[in-house]
Amino acid sequence: MRIKFILASLLLISFAASGTPPPLAGVVWQWHGSKYGNDTQAKPDDPTHYSLQLKKDGSVAARLDCNRGSGKWEESDGHKLKVEILTSTRAMCAPSSLDGKFTKDLAAVQSYLFKGGELYLQLKYDSGVMRFAKP
Repeated sequence: MRIKFILASLLLISFAASGTPPPLAGVVWQWHGSKYGNDTQAKPDDPTHYSLQLKKDGSVAARLDCNRGSGKWEESDGHKLKVEILTSTRAMCAPSSLDGKFTKDLAAVQSYLFKGGELYLQLKYDSGVMRFAKP
């Protein structure tokens, strides 16, 4: 519940401050981490190894640490978002890799908002928030 309130507040501040949010599609977004409702977090050592590009044709390109993924995305009702990574390479990444966590979090995305030029993806059931920034 706390995360939902924070996201709603960020959304209102975002639109009040900027007027027009940056485009969702066509931008390469680097993952800077996720914070979860149980007060834990996942943060990559190098955000350049984790990226998401939502293309204008509805397809997705993702860097999943040492792997690459592709899939599809759909936006509805203004800020609802669904991301599906349908295929990926299957290289064995380092044991410290967050590729599985990143992919799992993307599958749980339900909505998005912009704040200060960054993209925030809210996970289902108020379970957490992913933070992305442009390179």
